[in-house]
Amino acid sequence: MKVFNKILKVFLALAAVAGIIYTIAAYGERIVAWAKNLLETLRAKIDYCYNDDADFDEEFCDDVTDEEDFEA
Repeated sequence: MKVFNKILKVFLALAAVAGIIYTIAAYGERIVAWAKNLLETLRAKIDYCYNDDADFDEEFCDDVTDEEDFEA
């Protein structure tokens, strides 16, 4: 029974890896496009909230923390 459990665990691990590889292969372009869109949105929000000339909405900018957190 121990051998069967080990074989089953190895098989499940291989299936999980295969599923991850398939997902990346099938949806990789969409994932990259989503990530780029998310980064652009965050950069725009940071630029808006830290612009000294603009009258900004405090509720919109509440979740933007210190500027040092976002510097590259």
